[in-house]
Amino acid sequence: TPSITLEAGKVHTITLTVNRKDTKTIDLSTLTDTREINDNGTYYVTGTGQYGIRVTNGKPNIYLEDAQISVSSGNAIDITSGNPTIHVKGNDNEVSSSDGAGIYVAGSSTVTITGRSRDDALTTRGGNGGSGIGGNHATCGNIEISNMTVHAHGSDEKGDFLSAGIGGSGNNGCGTITIDNATISAYGASDGAAGNMSSPGIGGGLDGNNKGTYSTITIKNNSQVSVQRGSNRSDYIGSGGSTMNPANSPNGIDATVDETSTITPLN
Repeated sequence: TPSITLEAGKVHTITLTVNRKDTKTIDLSTLTDTREINDNGTYYVTGTGQYGIRVTNGKPNIYLEDAQISVSSGNAIDITSGNPTIHVKGNDNEVSSSDGAGIYVAGSSTVTITGRSRDDALTTRGGNGGSGIGGNHATCGNIEISNMTVHAHGSDEKGDFLSAGIGGSGNNGCGTITIDNATISAYGASDGAAGNMSSPGIGGGLDGNNKGTYSTITIKNNSQVSVQRGSNRSDYIGSGGSTMNPANSPNGIDATVDETSTITPLN
């Protein structure tokens, strides 16, 4: 440890960097397989890589700082058990999958995604029926987003298995979705130009004519939410729908929205 000599009459600036013993850094560029997290530790995730993160237990704190995860199969961040908090730092964070969810949340789990301010941003993209945040061909758990900006994209599989940008996948269930003091852009999916089948930006998915279920959706504390549904067969926020089984929520919004928050349809 270097010694520091202080001189009278001068201002000295001393910067201390302190890391807890249980803090671990994950450089995505060095991964050769999915990295598993199964404890209550603190993890800093940086860099760009083609392998993701899997949470199998515990309540870890995972910090994404200008991190880019892009996987060709499976979920980019795969929460199979446990209740992690994902802290977003910086405005260049993206987690995406060509064949899965951007962030998958198992039915027994709750994910909390939060930032320091709305300058902290995360883009999530699902593929082949996976949600941006939520489900992937299975029931998904609870999603809590606060104090940040999120761009979430759902997807379709073979034109009739659709997921929400934030929420369910296919006709599977989804837990509670809470958006608190956040800016959100969420995009559903459709079966193509015909638009006969559609998923919402936020809410439940669709499998053919069978709608997925979801619990309560709450938007509060000056949140600004922009939503694009796949087509007018579904809600913007709420239920998926098809020609045979369309959604029918008033104004396409099935959520509890407080008076300080705004919802903007994009199509």
